[in-house]
Amino acid sequence: MDNIIYVRNIVNSNFENCVFYGNSDKELTVDTLPSGTVDFNFSYNLIKRDEIYSYANYANIIWNEDPQFTDASMFDFSFESGSPLNDAGVPTFVTSDLKGVTRNMSNPDIGCYEN
Repeated sequence: MDNIIYVRNIVNSNFENCVFYGNSDKELTVDTLPSGTVDFNFSYNLIKRDEIYSYANYANIIWNEDPQFTDASMFDFSFESGSPLNDAGVPTFVTSDLKGVTRNMSNPDIGCYEN
């Protein structure tokens, strides 16, 4: 939206159960710079991107599917049971969502809300 590019080192980072989705064809771009540090893993995420990454540090990714948010324009990122986010995550130490709803610890939903 602001057309701002942020450049940071990614060190010892794991991105699990995340949603990278929006109006751009490249909602996520990870690149390396000669002086940069990149040490990361993406797993059990939904990512919108016109060119799909096929690296070892991307596992169990749902590529380019609409997450079916209730109303993203109003910042309502909840979703219905037919969403690809439903029960598609991996168990983590996070036991409740942003609304305080207890996460399914066997098959949590991807994203910040448990359906």
